[in-house]
Amino acid sequence: MSRGIRYEEAFAKRVFESVFPGSVMRYQPSQSNGEYDFDLTCADGRTGVVEVTSALDSRVLEAWRHILDMRKGGPFIKAIQCHRSWTIAFSADANITAIRKCADGYLAAIEAGGITRFKADVDSDERVRKIREELGITLGQVAPDWIKPRRIFMSLPGPSERLHACSAIHAAEAEVLKPDNRRKLGAHMTGERHLAVYAPITGVPSFALWMFEPPPTEALLPPEISDLWVFGDRPGVREHIVWHSRTGVPWRKLTCNFDEGPSAQIE
Repeated sequence: MSRGIRYEEAFAKRVFESVFPGSVMRYQPSQSNGEYDFDLTCADGRTGVVEVTSALDSRVLEAWRHILDMRKGGPFIKAIQCHRSWTIAFSADANITAIRKCADGYLAAIEAGGITRFKADVDSDERVRKIREELGITLGQVAPDWIKPRRIFMSLPGPSERLHACSAIHAAEAEVLKPDNRRKLGAHMTGERHLAVYAPITGVPSFALWMFEPPPTEALLPPEISDLWVFGDRPGVREHIVWHSRTGVPWRKLTCNFDEGPSAQIE
């Protein structure tokens, strides 16, 4: 069955053709039997296959979907009991339906106590403790008075796990362990076998790519995979960060600008 190319696959194509100047990534539209995504041909004659996957934080994506559902009001809640507009934040596992239904009343009680800003994990006020324990709201702040009509803005939650230098590597190596990825690449043991992992901006791995340098270790790879890549993007930024490792070669960071080419190349 033929299918269209996905965003992360199109992104990977640009990354590889930038990192390997003169190379061609040929997409495989027919994948009814679980084939890999691309044939890679390099300018020096080397060939390989590429499978593209994503490191998704399903809880965060599901929370975003619920918050941005315009049939339910999108990221806004009508402020009926509150006399001012508010901005609130909560974790990805909070009950969005309950927040839509009850946040106005809870915030009105907080507002009546003269509170205009709270951080639930350090604030000792009973009304703040209640909104945290019963709705999962962790932060709140009164919005400017000029916002009309009054409303409550729901911030989009981010990932809950702690950010560290190995966050991107752990996410990529989790994809390495998936039997489907190993099977697709392992069917072509005569050439290079690349697993490319896209890190969406909703997850910790994406932030790790930008904020840290990769550790001086090499990727833990099974025989079916010769190279592991992690790449991500940020809205409005033309520069893209890529981490790469292969058997016997430590992780390295590459900076790709699709208008100017990469800052480093893989030999």
